[in-house]
Amino acid sequence: MEDILDDYALFLHRGGGYREAKGWNRQQLADHAKVSRTSIRCWESGQKTISQKCFCHLVENLGSDFPSMLRM
Repeated sequence: MEDILDDYALFLHRGGGYREAKGWNRQQLADHAKVSRTSIRCWESGQKTISQKCFCHLVENLGSDFPSMLRM
């Protein structure tokens, strides 16, 4: 099923995983993505769902390896 999901849907389905793959803590991801650490915590805990606009912002700030790492 994951093969047919776009990157945004895959991020929602897997709950991210990029931070762990990079070996970063929440603050490091927040700094690289230019979002708050609270946003990262809320996304990871399921308190909030990342908006598509914010996801696009992550892709822009984290570079081309971000979408490809979602598929690992």
